[in-house]
Amino acid sequence: MGFRILLLGCLLLASCAPEPRTIVHKTGSTAQEREDALLACNVEGIQEVPRAMTTEYTPGYYQPGTTYCRPAGHHGVACATVGAVNIPPSSRTYDANEGLRNRVVEACMRRKGFQMLVRPTCVTEQDRQRFLASQQGPQPPEWEIPCVL
Repeated sequence: MGFRILLLGCLLLASCAPEPRTIVHKTGSTAQEREDALLACNVEGIQEVPRAMTTEYTPGYYQPGTTYCRPAGHHGVACATVGAVNIPPSSRTYDANEGLRNRVVEACMRRKGFQMLVRPTCVTEQDRQRFLASQQGPQPPEWEIPCVL
């Protein structure tokens, strides 16, 4: 019983773990400089690698199963179906060029002296406040940014 509770707790923590986030970084840069560089590189990326919207279709699956019937006393017949499966078809639309475009944007940012940092999401209020303070004025070195919002 204790092991099950421990396992459940671990699963809950894992499912609630904050996703890592990406931020633009250049020591000494201002928020406006980072925003302007990212906008220019996003424009360059969309010009060099336009969107290629693609729809992926997954067919559904239907298995009717087997129906068994038996006499049910004075009430007639009782039937039950076993093994029936009905998975409806689905589709999703995505940009097939998104990965390549992201690499073009990152290369553009590197040419401008910026880098994309991947950091965990700040969990504590103290870490959140420290991150917000680090984004006011010139950006600190990357080692001073342990987490992001």
